[in-house]
Amino acid sequence: MQDPYDARALIVDAVFGRRRPDAPDAENDRERRQRQSFLQRLGREPIHLNGVEYRILAFLASRPYHAFPRRRIVEAVSTRDEPVTDTTLDQHIASLRDKLGFFRDYVQSVPYIGYRFKA
Repeated sequence: MQDPYDARALIVDAVFGRRRPDAPDAENDRERRQRQSFLQRLGREPIHLNGVEYRILAFLASRPYHAFPRRRIVEAVSTRDEPVTDTTLDQHIASLRDKLGFFRDYVQSVPYIGYRFKA
């Protein structure tokens, strides 16, 4: 079993330092950004995050334990090409938690407020 401290460090390192788009080089930049999947390492297993999931994780991890209102998260992670709404935010959070697996509780719901990252 992996040490929880190491897992936290891996998640934070993954969010702030080790991202790699795995889209083919032949595509133009706009198409690549729309389809890119960020490869992160959590322990020994790679996890693939889409652009919105990556931005959510990076945004929440930027201030651990700070509860961000849902509207603030939506504003921070939405782009013109990938708009995020309250409904799609819930879907992206659920998908992100599924991909984090054992470490899914690092993305916590804060009742009546929104979400936070547990460091």
